[in-house]
Amino acid sequence: MASDEEAVELTAQCLCKAQSITTSVPTSSLPLQASYCHCTSCRHVTGGMYSSCVAWPGPSAAVRALSLRSYAFSQRLTILFCGTCSSPMFWRERRPEKERKGKEEEETFEAFTGVLSNNALPDMIQVKDHIFVGDTLDGGAAIWLRHLLKDKSGTPVPCYRSWRHDSELVDPDAMAAASEAKMKHVPIPDEIPVHCRCKGVNLILHRGIADYSTKEPSQLPFFVDPSTHKLMAGFDACHSCRTSAGIDVMNWTFTLLKNIDYAPSSSSSDAPSSGSGFPSNTLDLKAAVSSPDRDPRLSHLAYYVSSDDVQRYFCSRCSASVFYAVDSRPSMVDLGSGLLDAPDGARAESVLVWILGLMIWAEDVKGGWREELVSSIKRNSEDWRIKNGIPVSWGRKLREERTAKNAAEAAQG
Repeated sequence: MASDEEAVELTAQCLCKAQSITTSVPTSSLPLQASYCHCTSCRHVTGGMYSSCVAWPGPSAAVRALSLRSYAFSQRLTILFCGTCSSPMFWRERRPEKERKGKEEEETFEAFTGVLSNNALPDMIQVKDHIFVGDTLDGGAAIWLRHLLKDKSGTPVPCYRSWRHDSELVDPDAMAAASEAKMKHVPIPDEIPVHCRCKGVNLILHRGIADYSTKEPSQLPFFVDPSTHKLMAGFDACHSCRTSAGIDVMNWTFTLLKNIDYAPSSSSSDAPSSGSGFPSNTLDLKAAVSSPDRDPRLSHLAYYVSSDDVQRYFCSRCSASVFYAVDSRPSMVDLGSGLLDAPDGARAESVLVWILGLMIWAEDVKGGWREELVSSIKRNSEDWRIKNGIPVSWGRKLREERTAKNAAEAAQG
């Protein structure tokens, strides 16, 4: 058994590495207890399907010494994030004196798990619960996050409707079934609101059904389901995406930029006299956001160049991840799934098709504590697919065929 003197170095670091902090954690205090919040606000502030955090085990003074930008999430909670790359790093909670016990500090800090180092310790972090699952309407990502990190008890991670201390447990599977039944009688709008938490980025996603329905399957973008014309959504474990969003697995969907427009609330008095719409390609988008005379409807949209040909767009006020753009794909962007306000709930299955049983960039987490977490999520999503009789998606088939072809070519030399 490990002694109290044994310790591991834990680092929290943003994507651009401008902000970094390391602390020593006694192995006797492991695993650190993580909580996943599925509330509407957290989805819109990360761009993913939830936020995830652990109590920061190091001194608070070191966190205060970082040069982080702040966003007032609520009266008690503030998000501290890197102003350059937007990585959310810490929650700061300030508690009134009447709620503090003994010598407890006035403010405490919790770290976003996505910015934590991937230490080679399988028991580094344990997911203790899911909160505010009720906000998702359809169970959200909780349906894929019930059995994580080789929990030997086999007991699902508990899901609470709101706060763990004052709400009842909910069953995300039952929520998913109820949402599906309800949506059979509700028309799906062609326009879906897309916005960050503070609405410093406030847009509309056009589903593009009228355009896609006139095309042959071979003419459709790779991310459009040939039979339903819904958009692909998937699971991404890459280091850069999880760090910039602050969560361990990012969920992206995809769209043509020509199907993105400004929300009506941001297109009236602020609209330029030319009446121009949202930029329709990545080159124009980059130029528009960089322009000193930028369209005011772009509001707080900013970007960070994470590679020579990659721009990661985010809200500079609340830190939400918005787009992932690549110069070689000028007509399209990856779009944070958590930003969608679909009528059926967080998974937005009225407009999205999830690529279940597939995790891209899983190699980025090999050898660390995230390896089993990522494997668990992939396994859980596949179990969900099989349990509900969902066919293997066309997107997964294409990916697996391409992987098999590349492997065969490599074997042949």
